[in-house]
Amino acid sequence: MSVSTLEKSSFKLNFSGHGTFPFRYTWLKKVVDAVSSDSFLFRKDDALVCLGVGKNMVDAIKYWATILKVIEDLPAENGEASGVQVTSLGKKLFFDNGWDPYLEDGATLWLLHWFLASEKSGASTWFYAFNKLSSVEFTKEHLFAELMEFARQNNSRLTPNTLTRDIDCFVRSYVPSKNVSVATLLEDSLDCPLVELELVFEAGQKGLFVFSRGDKKGLPDELLVFAVLDYWHKVKGQGDVLSLEELAYGEASPGLIFKIDEDSLIRRFEKIERLTNGQITFDETSGLRQLYRRSPTPEPMEYLKKYFERKA
Repeated sequence: MSVSTLEKSSFKLNFSGHGTFPFRYTWLKKVVDAVSSDSFLFRKDDALVCLGVGKNMVDAIKYWATILKVIEDLPAENGEASGVQVTSLGKKLFFDNGWDPYLEDGATLWLLHWFLASEKSGASTWFYAFNKLSSVEFTKEHLFAELMEFARQNNSRLTPNTLTRDIDCFVRSYVPSKNVSVATLLEDSLDCPLVELELVFEAGQKGLFVFSRGDKKGLPDELLVFAVLDYWHKVKGQGDVLSLEELAYGEASPGLIFKIDEDSLIRRFEKIERLTNGQITFDETSGLRQLYRRSPTPEPMEYLKKYFERKA
């Protein structure tokens, strides 16, 4: 079943901002520490010194920290742009006493991937590739052609060079560099931490990339609950029923973003019922396969907290 048809939409597409740099292991902790001390960090010439990176990486760090919901703009003052602040989630994750300040827990990477690939505004290539791409395997040329059409249908001006750089950054976010295995990734590696998720791999044919579908045993149940509830709120608001088809194939759904197959979702949903003490239940009667949400409506953040406190 495909949900990859090109649809017109009103959201603003974005294919730049990272300067071709995927985010690195230490960047989010660095930006949280620096912004906590100085909300106007990114408006100063010495930002590169504070962050300990090259000049051309400063904008990339701000881009990734914003896209990944670690920092946010402060309200404008007198109609002028102000500084930035660390988000509530950024504090919970990356403060010194936070849940995972140094990206040592794979659950944090699944969470960051969820933010990156499930939002329409932000990193448009990431969103398109996980939600709308017409095949589970692709080449850069194939992805380029679809994205150019996607941009055209959404009246987005896009140059070939900009898109080529964006696609290169997307691939390097998930596919490890040559001769570097996932098991040997180091904190100062040039590879993006999301490589650890093994969501995309390069097939035997050079330049052919494939999404890895399956049960995603490394994805904690609490993180899946977080994503289900986040998606539920976006598509149904306070509605109390969500179909398996929506959860598996709907745009920005857990099934597509995490590349979990339908049968695996069903098995996971049986665990979710126990995990949520019956607040979320899965039912297959009358030929309908649906999740039901019971009052009081559970909060997504409750399950992030539950996971990280369990691991502490």
